[in-house]
Amino acid sequence: MVTIKLNLTLIKSVEKKELVLNIKDPRPLNDILEEIGLSQEEIGMVIINNRWAPLDCIIEENDEIQVFPHLEGG
Repeated sequence: MVTIKLNLTLIKSVEKKELVLNIKDPRPLNDILEEIGLSQEEIGMVIINNRWAPLDCIIEENDEIQVFPHLEGG
């Protein structure tokens, strides 16, 4: 099981705050995000198991993913 927690405007894009997915084999995060309806352009930062990760990282069983949009302001 993989848990994906969406934050801020990404919740509106997917219409859920959290998703739980069953993955059988390790897969690229890019592919998983695309399947749930998020494009790479929407993603500003990814945290996996409490550590920063690039969008092209490989996701494995039991990973916890937090996805944030680009942050603006100042």
